[in-house]
Amino acid sequence: MPITRPRQLAMIIPRSLRVLVAAIGAVTLGTGVAVPPALAAPTVIPIAGGYTTAQDDLITMQLTTTVDARPAGGSSTAPLRIRYTFSPALVAGSGPFGAGDTFASYAPVQKITIEVGDQCVSTGGTGTYILVLDGAGDPPIDSYAVVADATEGAVFSGKLLGKEVGFSRILLEDTQAGMFSDTSLPLSAGFAAASDFQQTVVLLANPPSDLPIRLITPPTGYVLTVVDPVAEIEDTRDRVVAAHLSDGLEAALLAQIAQDWLEDDIPTNDHRTRSMLETFIALVNAQAGEKIPTATAVKLVAQANAAISQLPSSNCP
Repeated sequence: MPITRPRQLAMIIPRSLRVLVAAIGAVTLGTGVAVPPALAAPTVIPIAGGYTTAQDDLITMQLTTTVDARPAGGSSTAPLRIRYTFSPALVAGSGPFGAGDTFASYAPVQKITIEVGDQCVSTGGTGTYILVLDGAGDPPIDSYAVVADATEGAVFSGKLLGKEVGFSRILLEDTQAGMFSDTSLPLSAGFAAASDFQQTVVLLANPPSDLPIRLITPPTGYVLTVVDPVAEIEDTRDRVVAAHLSDGLEAALLAQIAQDWLEDDIPTNDHRTRSMLETFIALVNAQAGEKIPTATAVKLVAQANAAISQLPSSNCP
């Protein structure tokens, strides 16, 4: 059963969204929940509609934290990881909220993966956007949100905790309004250090009820980073070459870390790369203290694990 918009929004509207509603006007849906007109009449944005850029130019950010998954049968501190990839050339106003003096929405997000424990769903394109608020409202607030909404056309592949996903949102707020100096699209994660509130929400379908199951993160204890597994693999290759190992061993190790498989957006290539990095680690550990100095082996394993941590899990569609 799909998640209905009025009840969904009634449970997730943060102060930053209320500020946005006040800034651009609103309409009222059936339960009296006010939402911007652009959300009341969904805007369909094709995946290539908001930008023109090469794959190599895309940026991937990753939020890691924990979520209380007990409402869906999980643990109270289930690991949560959300990765999202977008173009730095997205145009302000291309998202469903448009743009104004104190806010700008950007769409689409090319890909979003949501992992709870060892389960994963993915989405991207229509129904996804990034929203930036700078000094909006009274008192002013800065805010950053990454949203995927099935009611706006987002299609989620896979299930979390055996249930379909209808909505996800990363939200960072700074009530001191010092996080941003304008509404430009952030291309690095440094702004997150100024946030004083974080709330990530994932809504799961809960048939036969039309009320979704809410998975909500604690307001603190999260990390937002820019991830680049290709760069990590390149650094690992450089470390292998710099170690001056025997030709045969060097060739065997380098064969496991061919980063060119990651230059596209094919999930099976991500999975294959993860598997080969794991093989690389096993080879290094097998030779540690013998053909590979222990200190060198420790560094190689750490670098490979860093690359693995930036890849989607093998369960991601």
